[in-house]
Amino acid sequence: MSLLAALGALAFLAAGILGLVAPARTTAIRVIGILGAAALLPAVDTPAARPALGAALGAAALASPLPTLLAAAAALAASLRSLVEGPVDERAGFALFLAAGATVVATGACGSAFAARLRSGADPARAAFAGGVLTVGALLWLGQGSLLGWSLALGDGAARLSLRGAALVLGAALLVSLLGAVALGAHLLVPAVTWAYVLGRRALVLGVGLAVVGFGLTVARGLDQSPEALAAGAGPLAGLMLAVLVLAAGLLILLGAPGGTVGGRAGLEDSLGLTLAVLALAVAGYEEWSGVGSYQTPRTAAFVAAALLGLAAREPTRFALTRRAAFVAALVVLFL
Repeated sequence: MSLLAALGALAFLAAGILGLVAPARTTAIRVIGILGAAALLPAVDTPAARPALGAALGAAALASPLPTLLAAAAALAASLRSLVEGPVDERAGFALFLAAGATVVATGACGSAFAARLRSGADPARAAFAGGVLTVGALLWLGQGSLLGWSLALGDGAARLSLRGAALVLGAALLVSLLGAVALGAHLLVPAVTWAYVLGRRALVLGVGLAVVGFGLTVARGLDQSPEALAAGAGPLAGLMLAVLVLAAGLLILLGAPGGTVGGRAGLEDSLGLTLAVLALAVAGYEEWSGVGSYQTPRTAAFVAAALLGLAAREPTRFALTRRAAFVAALVVLFL
């Protein structure tokens, strides 16, 4: 399953890149997405792989950049988690499948809404700024703050793996990405400050490169020395991959790539995403009731919070894109 999930991740990565540079080729993007989803189908009976399959099916249907990049990250998480056989939690089944589908659709709504803003004249630096903030957050999540001290370890106990070399690279990526995000934020607040724009763009380009190198070092060292530790860090590593891909997409848009998506469908995607989130909540409640005899559990509470944020995202008030992003974030943490 690990190899098939990795192939699925590569397929969705290719689809996402194609969607950014040639958004009109929706048929090719959808075909590549279908191939990626097909790679995950043999693992449909594995509860840990169902979120990746749900994300894959949603991304193949939407055929837009951000959903396919999210599906790539979900497939990577499934691939890493399958490196080690552990106890199977049957409750982690269809609720997370629906939650992953809701996440992909909600991500599509964010992409559609942002594309509409770009067409209306919004500063494309906002995309790179958002990617920079996500990358900083993902690096902090991966190291639990330890990257600020130039150290990184994955796993616990005998499977714990220290990654000093990767920590140096990822720590540098954290600082450079933070500098770039702050500089671009200053440019967005005061557009006349052109040096902040140049500094932010260059720093984030360097941050992407360092993060990719550090990610590669981490995965290579983990595969070689401790697959158990790599599996334990699957969620944060997939989150880092997603954040770096979003940052790279933002930089491509900043440099003139279309970053295309289907215009005018954000409302439909909002409604569908909320519907799937509510269905996921209902299924999660049933799974908890069947498993532990009560639906009043922290897991169900997390699904409730995500559904409430989905309701908030539907309100026609200010900060619509921010509320959509909060909805996506609440769903992502459920399965990554």
